[in-house]
Amino acid sequence: MEEYLIKESLKYIKVLLLELGEFSPFSMGIDKNRAITITGTEDNDDTSQEVLNILLNKADKDLLNNVFDLVCVVADVSHIDESGEKEDAVKLMVIAKDSIKEIIIRYTIDNNKVYFEENIW
Repeated sequence: MEEYLIKESLKYIKVLLLELGEFSPFSMGIDKNRAITITGTEDNDDTSQEVLNILLNKADKDLLNNVFDLVCVVADVSHIDESGEKEDAVKLMVIAKDSIKEIIIRYTIDNNKVYFEENIW
């Protein structure tokens, strides 16, 4: 179920990046029937960190109340490599009732396609 949720999150990230070039944090929850629900926030005045905090709190409540079996909270992040160059990346926080797994994947956009790098740092 975790792998399926990550793959679906990456598919949605590609859509957002191609349409907008960036995105605000969002979350995807998956229930026992493998139904996925995407959550964002309505308030455009919130900073990305505020949205992230809202989504993380909601994920905890939804897991506690058995709304979802697993939640993936996603943020568009930047990383400065050893040479000082900025690299774009996505941060996925896969949250279960008793654990959280953070995955950061670099990406590039070229010729209207999004490419995720295999290596995770």
